Formats: sequence, C-alpha cells, structure tokens
Amino acid sequence: MKNYRITGILFHLLGFTSIIFFTGMAQKKGEIPIHYQIVSTGSLLYWRADNHRGFIPFCDGMLTFEDNSLTQGNFSICMDSITNTDIDYLLMKNVLENTLKSKEFFFAEKYPRAFFNIYSSFTSEKDKLFVTGDLTLKDITKCISFEADLKIDGDSLFAVSDSIRIDRTDWGIFTMSKNYVKGDEAFIVSDTLILNVKIRAVKK
Repeated sequence: MKNYRITGILFHLLGFTSIIFFTGMAQKKGEIPIHYQIVSTGSLLYWRADNHRGFIPFCDGMLTFEDNSLTQGNFSICMDSITNTDIDYLLMKNVLENTLKSKEFFFAEKYPRAFFNIYSSFTSEKDKLFVTGDLTLKDITKCISFEADLKIDGDSLFAVSDSIRIDRTDWGIFTMSKNYVKGDEAFIVSDTLILNVKIRAVKK
C-alpha cells in the first residue's frame, strides 16, 4: 500500500512540474507586443485625381508588432482637412477643396474621418511589406492591398507605400463619373484615385 501511495505522489508531483514547465514555455514563446503610435504631423495620405493632387493628414493610429511581424494596424484619416497642392489661385483652390468635402464627394461634414484597419501582412519577394486591410469611406468598407517600404530606427518607424489605385465608385462616390453621369454634363472626373501613404510613428 505504501509503495502505491508513494508512486501516486510521485506521478502527481511530476504532472504538476510538467504543467509549470509547459506553462512557462508558452509564456516565453511569443514576444511582448510592441506598439508604435502615429505621429500625425509626420503622417500623410497623398492623393491624385486627374491633374489635381494634394494630401490628407492622419488623425491618429497604431501599429503593433509581434515577433518582428506586423500583426495589427488601425488608422483614422481626417477627411475634413483634405488639402489641394497644385492650384495657386486661392479662390479656385478653396472651390476644389470644398467640392471634395461636399456631400457629392466625401461628405466630410457627416463623415469627418476615414478608417483603415490592417488584418494581414507579410514580406513580399521584393523585400517589401505586403499589406491587406479594410478601407472605410462614408461608412462603406472595401478591402484593399498594397506594398510598402518599412524602416525601424531605434524608437521610430517610417513607412512609405507604393501607389494605391482605388475606384471611388466602390465607395458610392458617383458624382461626375463617366459611368454614372446623366444628361450633357461636360465636366467628368476620373473614377480612379491614386493614393500614397507616408507614415511616421514612435514606440509607445
């Protein structure tokens, strides 16, 4: 009886020790997530449509890395601060900016922010970061993908994307589109918007 009891105690202790060992291993397996917070003054979304171009500032955002891999990213973009940079005549510049902010286009009064949420990323064959995520404009969400160069220098992160082409009509922006315009309207705006992202972030 004593032998059985001793054997049972040994198995119990071995089992308990194993639990501690494997729990410790599980805790050490993944590194602590590293968060980088967007610096709004150094982060811009550049846009181009036909012959016009400009930028939109980021409101805020966060990038999360685990085991040196980008696992999460969430950004908001200040659509009510959209700016044109190619028109020198102030009156015409204001007309274009107000048109883009109007309900015919981005309706910035009702939807002052756009959002981008990353849900997948990997390093491509070109040694660039290939990112996939959801872009939300005017409460409409569509998936987009693009490549970007990413550099981490100390506590700072810098990222610059390749050109991103989106069709504005996918987000319900049909005004002055050649496929949706009615009557004899002469002024047509391309459906294609070309975007480039420049991000600066610091370790939180």
